[in-house]
Amino acid sequence: MKKRMLAVMAAITVMLAGVGGRLGRLMLGGERATEAAAQIGKTVTVARPRGEFYDCKGRLLTGVQTRTVAVLPPTVKAVAAVTEQLRGEDAAMALQKLKSGSPALVEVPSDFLCEDAKRFTLPVRYTEHQPAVHLIGYLDGEDRGVTGLEAAFDDLLRDAPPLTVTYTVDAAGRPLSGLEAEVSGSPTSTNGVLLTLDSRLQQLAEEAASGLGKGCLLVMESATGNLLAAVSRPAFSPLDVAGALTAGDAPLIGRALCRYNVGSVFKLCVAAAALKEGVSPARTAECTGAMDVGDVTFHCHKREGHGVLDVAGALAASCNCCFIDLGRAIGGRAVLDLCVRLGFNRAFTLAEGLSAPAGTLPSEALLSSQPAALANFSFGQGDLMLTPLHVAVMVAAIANGGWQVTPQLVAGLIRGGAREETANAAPRRVLSEEDAALLRAMMEGVVESGTGRAAKPETGVAGGKTATAETGWVVDGRAICQSWFAGYWPADGTYTVVVLKEDGVGGAADCAPVFKSLIDAMAGAGF
Repeated sequence: MKKRMLAVMAAITVMLAGVGGRLGRLMLGGERATEAAAQIGKTVTVARPRGEFYDCKGRLLTGVQTRTVAVLPPTVKAVAAVTEQLRGEDAAMALQKLKSGSPALVEVPSDFLCEDAKRFTLPVRYTEHQPAVHLIGYLDGEDRGVTGLEAAFDDLLRDAPPLTVTYTVDAAGRPLSGLEAEVSGSPTSTNGVLLTLDSRLQQLAEEAASGLGKGCLLVMESATGNLLAAVSRPAFSPLDVAGALTAGDAPLIGRALCRYNVGSVFKLCVAAAALKEGVSPARTAECTGAMDVGDVTFHCHKREGHGVLDVAGALAASCNCCFIDLGRAIGGRAVLDLCVRLGFNRAFTLAEGLSAPAGTLPSEALLSSQPAALANFSFGQGDLMLTPLHVAVMVAAIANGGWQVTPQLVAGLIRGGAREETANAAPRRVLSEEDAALLRAMMEGVVESGTGRAAKPETGVAGGKTATAETGWVVDGRAICQSWFAGYWPADGTYTVVVLKEDGVGGAADCAPVFKSLIDAMAGAGF
């Protein structure tokens, strides 16, 4: 009771100060009194709604959390409510505004009560651990998109009138009692962007990638090219971009759209090109652990050699020597032709300003004139560099029966509440169904008995390929390598998954377990 009385006394004191000031002005003369009687409007801008991002099921990816704000007129009830229910800076700022006779916009608890208040529930743009943050991007201090999808669709997302509360006031700017404030606009926008991402799968991918350090994880729907999940590590908080700018390991970089040395994952392309050229999968070659090409000696990772292997055995063992032999047999042009058909020579644009750059490929002239360059190319080394997104396209083409798909992230737009769907690009056949089936059997052998055994899931059949790509960089006497695992699951190839770890030990050790962790989680979640 005592607390209530103190609140009321404080409210009366504040309001009397305001009334005293008004009376003083009115006593200055008839002309000023006439001005005071004039009724004009005072508008408080509550929020500038921004359209949200939604996943493929229509679930929110931004604006998931909410906060409550209230606009309070300078009345006794409002002052009492602030004094009783708020604490700290919020209360002090609100009382200062109310004392001056102006309405106050203040953040309040969701159960805040005041008859005179206009209360609103507003979306909070980001969470501390925002999903798909590298694709979505972030805003500047004026809520304009700076990077990613926020920048690409800034005009659409900002195209909403502000949420305002307008009071009728006198010439002194003080709200007139007895008149209802006018509310204009809405707390939310009727515009938005529909993405191909699946928020449930994105969360599973974020968890699976938590130990990558520096790297990325992609999940693509093999038949359509729709990106279902995309994670880059390290992550950053869109609530503290300044901190990310000074942090180590460049957390603002979206690694799924960066070029890397590819290594043995590219053996899938060489094997596919060989089958396309009519090479029998039963063709054999012998690995003695090393191979001389001109004046260059190439070593296999198994220095004592693998012995005689067919194409499937060479892929399962990731034998460099056997693939050098295979590349020399079909020639660089056959491999380059398939690279072009798979789109390695062009950028994949997901939205304006958000692209995976074209891969770097050796020229046909180089491959035909320098045998060592062709040897390097045959097991994914040399001048070759690709983004994880390009690698996903290659694996998806094998997983879905030989069709090359175009990656897609934006499924549609929402304008004024109406949906506008975005059609997927038509797939192109790049491999025969028979060759794709042979390659899937080989990839499943990699997981069952080859270098990718650590990727074998608890449920269903998976196929894949490991890689440990040399970069040519040496730091403190240590060679820097990029680790990969690229594969599909289940047996029908529904999902293509690519895992990359920068500066890794090897694909089998670094990335295959991440693949298994994700697939096991997907199976448990009903995917």
